[in-house]
Amino acid sequence: MKYEGTYNPKGPGYLSLYGWTRNALVEYYIIESWDVLAPGEPWTLRGNFTSQGNKYTFYTAQRVQKPSIEGTRTFIQYFSVRDESEKKVGAVSGTINTGDHFDAWAKFGYRLGTFEQNMFFVTEAFANGTKLPSGTSTITVS
Repeated sequence: MKYEGTYNPKGPGYLSLYGWTRNALVEYYIIESWDVLAPGEPWTLRGNFTSQGNKYTFYTAQRVQKPSIEGTRTFIQYFSVRDESEKKVGAVSGTINTGDHFDAWAKFGYRLGTFEQNMFFVTEAFANGTKLPSGTSTITVS
């Protein structure tokens, strides 16, 4: 997947590829950029890898009785986070090879279930305590 455009975040949130699997219920993110990387739950570091020449760190988190694609459930989240020195804000562009990420996660012992029909490239913003999000983005995906 290729993307380009502008991303000007202020506060907690991500520019990321996002999706779900079932059997196992997993919410996953490939995070390309952010302003404040402020997770709501503790993240556990699982390892580092390279994709498309970019460095990523892999984390997991557990969400307990939170909204999911199957209603309120307990599920795991996977996060590939692009190295801070390589993230971009303002004018952004890149290529994401999802297979690289899925293969790396599996090598760390974290497999995915059956994919939902859609993956989304999103600008996601969220409040975390007193940290509130704002900003703008205009992204084209191809």
